[in-house]
Amino acid sequence: MPSRQELDAFTTDHPLVVIALSAHTISANSAAFDFSGITATTPDPPGGRFGKAADGSLDGVVHEATAVAMTAGPLLAAVDFDLVASLRDQAAALARAGFTTVGELLVQDQDIPVIGAIKTMPDFPIRLRWYEGTNPTMKATGQAGDTDPMVRQTGLKLWVDGSPLEGKILSSEPFLDTKVTRDMGITAPCCGSANYSEEELLTIVRAYAESGLQFACHVQGDAATDRILNVYETVLTERGMLGTDHRWRLEHCGESTKAQFERAASLGVTCSMFVRHVYYFGDTYVDDILGEDRGSHWMRLRSSIDSGVRISLHHDGYFTPPLPIGNLETATTRISKSGRALGVDECITIDEAMNAITTNAAWHLFSEDEVGSIEVGKFADFTELSADPYSVAPGELEQTVTVLGTWLNGKRIDHS
Repeated sequence: MPSRQELDAFTTDHPLVVIALSAHTISANSAAFDFSGITATTPDPPGGRFGKAADGSLDGVVHEATAVAMTAGPLLAAVDFDLVASLRDQAAALARAGFTTVGELLVQDQDIPVIGAIKTMPDFPIRLRWYEGTNPTMKATGQAGDTDPMVRQTGLKLWVDGSPLEGKILSSEPFLDTKVTRDMGITAPCCGSANYSEEELLTIVRAYAESGLQFACHVQGDAATDRILNVYETVLTERGMLGTDHRWRLEHCGESTKAQFERAASLGVTCSMFVRHVYYFGDTYVDDILGEDRGSHWMRLRSSIDSGVRISLHHDGYFTPPLPIGNLETATTRISKSGRALGVDECITIDEAMNAITTNAAWHLFSEDEVGSIEVGKFADFTELSADPYSVAPGELEQTVTVLGTWLNGKRIDHS
């Protein structure tokens, strides 16, 4: 990531921010920090960090969602830009891609008016289930029980660790020592890092559990998975929730092991998996970051299902293009973009993959009585495809099956 001084060389008059692909990290120039009121003495927010140079000044690099929001949020709020119209356009693009319901896993305090505006739009083309980020008060803005069929809060989101492509996951084994990891700033041997200690996570989860909302925790490294499972088990036990239908979630689960999935299942914890990592980044995980075994078995879908976890498959913002059919192909083939087969023992069947983007996904969003399948009593939401995915060879799904249209409440969505 570029330094503050490197960005200042472009301009010191205008705020300038560069966003990493994962959005876990940004770089900002001096004008951006000044605009947002960030100084070298600004305390790091929980789960985030402002990078510092040797002399204690801001180096320009900002780490993780809470610190990123403090830096970029005021800039976005000041832009002369119709955010609601833009979100409607994005929702229409998602509908064209085949989605009828989406989960938005980061809504912050300043976004609440936008959620309200979306609720009043009669032609919003997609159902929205949203999750709020944590805040310094550790109090949720909402409570469980909202029943709005189009737009409603489902849960809470926090980030246990970061992105493997930035060396910010917490692993039990060190990263490889390669040019790629050295360019990330990793000094071998290094097992990465987490955003919170176990004690900090425990404080947060205890506080927010009072809301009754579902937790969705981003986690990638296996050591980070142990950390959040420990916290979940403690709080679920304290609250007498073991054996109940709480559906607390883990998001991504890239390095999670079969034993960890078995533990999750025993706690009633469910997992949403980001399998397109295998297609886009699997080669570099194997060759440059994690090594053959860990890299090729990134996102263990077979292990998760065999352990009793009812997984869903998701995309993640602009990190990968929103292509549900692509998820089906990667889940059933584990072929990377270069054509390399990676950890094929973790492939799942087309039926399991289809469940993971329909009925299971609806269940993850507490919407299984409304959407996810065509049944009497549910909304008539469905996607019209050019071919039956069950009749197409798994490796040809993405090139063969296209979206012809989406339907909401039995009405075809106008994608114009």
